[in-house]
Amino acid sequence: MNTEKRGFNFIYLPTRGNSKSFFISSIWVFLALVVFLVFLFASFRLVHRYNYYKTEFVKIAGLSLEETEQLQQEELDSIEKELKVIYEIQEKNLEKMRHIASTDSKNRTSLKLASMNLDPDDYMSDITRYTGYFNNVTSINLETALTIEKNLIEQKEKLDQIITNNEVLSLASEDFLLQWEKTPLGFPLKGPIDPGYGYRIHPVWGIPDWHTGVDISGYYGQDVTATASGRVMKSNYLGGYGNAVIVYHRDGISTLYAHNSKNLVHEGEYVKRGQVIAKAGSTGTATCVHVHYEVRYGSEAIDPERFNSLVSKHVPH
Repeated sequence: MNTEKRGFNFIYLPTRGNSKSFFISSIWVFLALVVFLVFLFASFRLVHRYNYYKTEFVKIAGLSLEETEQLQQEELDSIEKELKVIYEIQEKNLEKMRHIASTDSKNRTSLKLASMNLDPDDYMSDITRYTGYFNNVTSINLETALTIEKNLIEQKEKLDQIITNNEVLSLASEDFLLQWEKTPLGFPLKGPIDPGYGYRIHPVWGIPDWHTGVDISGYYGQDVTATASGRVMKSNYLGGYGNAVIVYHRDGISTLYAHNSKNLVHEGEYVKRGQVIAKAGSTGTATCVHVHYEVRYGSEAIDPERFNSLVSKHVPH
């Protein structure tokens, strides 16, 4: 298999004798061009710095000793002035970092997320690397000080953006947690579930019947708690449900707690998840003490156990 080589052929034609040809690969030409450009750039920088120092030297060489000392003092004063600005910006940046660390910690705690180490002392080390920091005034010139100030200002702008993002995240996490508290989770009391959601034989009428919730066994007077925060829609005697409480939560979702011996909340009252809203009993169409618990979406009852299983997978950890 023939492989075509790319490059340049050079032919030398002497006045006497045979001609000679030379082949140079295109790769070597490219590398030579890169080296030349780097050399050109370095030379430009070197000439620029040389002219700068030459100008400064000519200025100083033409001055008397007193004038030279005065010029040096003026430069030191300018550097110290810039340092004050730098220190102020640095202190403000450090304060911003403390604020960022505090807000991030609160957000992660409220959302139960893994913590991160945002120690401001580590941030100070980053400043040292980022800005090309210095030990004393004589170790830098005015140009370096101005560069450091520029870098710190850029860093300040980035920190401001992080603070804004954290504040938005904080508001979003509050909204999320508020909605989460209004999402039914668990059951209103501890006890065995029988029967569950779906077809069953009615315990009183003895005929096939569609059970719209789950029956949770308990003892008389046992606490019945709300499975999510929300507003009480109904709290009265509702036919076969007996003493019942209906709580509206969010997005069309509501829960019903029936056969209570006593309701402890009133219509329009706002209740929180885990709050005791009734006492277990057997009022209405019931053969024993239990809580009939329903989860509803709009006017449609859905399986509380399946709903709870789906919601449990998204609990903030």
